[in-house]
Amino acid sequence: MAILGETGAGKTTLVQEWLARNNNTRSETPQGSIIPYLYVSVPAKASIKGTAAAFLSTLEIPTGTWHPMEYGHSPAHAAQKLPGTHDLRR
Repeated sequence: MAILGETGAGKTTLVQEWLARNNNTRSETPQGSIIPYLYVSVPAKASIKGTAAAFLSTLEIPTGTWHPMEYGHSPAHAAQKLPGTHDLRR
């Protein structure tokens, strides 16, 4: 889900209030991380690389940990192939 709106419309406040009222505790399992709700703040006019970096940062994955030969050609590909991650498009 994406929440879009004009500056000052209350997008951040809405999300922060909702997260505060719901269980958003990250937990680790042998299969990977469980993150009930992932809140990523992406800067306005972010590039694809900047957007991928924002997701990796929020997931606490240093962007320097991927290797193009192992995971793909970009941090976005790396995020899709890391252990414990799932493709939600299925």
